[in-house]
Amino acid sequence: MDKLLRVLAALDHDNDDDWTADGLPRVDRVNELSGEVFNRQQITEAAPMFVRGSVLNEPQTEAPKPWDKPQEVVAPKEPEAVATGVDEDADIMSLPLIEILSSLPLAQRAVKELSDSISKKTAEIDALSVELDQLHQSNEIISKFISSVPVENTFARDIAKYQETASASRQLRADRAKKFIDANTSPKEVAKQLRVASPLDDAMKKRKSQTPALIKR
Repeated sequence: MDKLLRVLAALDHDNDDDWTADGLPRVDRVNELSGEVFNRQQITEAAPMFVRGSVLNEPQTEAPKPWDKPQEVVAPKEPEAVATGVDEDADIMSLPLIEILSSLPLAQRAVKELSDSISKKTAEIDALSVELDQLHQSNEIISKFISSVPVENTFARDIAKYQETASASRQLRADRAKKFIDANTSPKEVAKQLRVASPLDDAMKKRKSQTPALIKR
């Protein structure tokens, strides 16, 4: 709008090319000088009383409206600190829960410290898990090594050997008894022939035979 008013003020009142026969500004001349496109209605609204021979010294502007005034910007006030009555440097985890929940700063500190503690404990658990796995592996390796080493002269092996010998003796007696029965041998003769001494029996008999000699000495 201001540009249009400046163009109208620059029209030459002595130049017939700037005006119509009715003394109004020529639309084509205004568009030529302004480099824009205006129509008659826009020109009339911009300068309703402007005709050839009248004076238009400065642009006519509308009175400022109240809502066009710049609004004063008011900076927001910073929130006032709420007094909690609790020492901010105190050990947060030693405070009662009700006091922590009564203050947002204390609650935020508590959450941070709890998160740090959880992270620390989790790292310790992970380290212990790794150490425990290593101990299990070492125990398994050592146990396999022990089981692979042949054990000699142990009580368990002696018992197993004795049981094996006794089982063979019983089988020998059973075979002999069957033969004697098939041959119609008397029971007394069968009992005599079935007396098969085991290694333990031989050892006991030998010990008994040596006992009188030791007593005589």
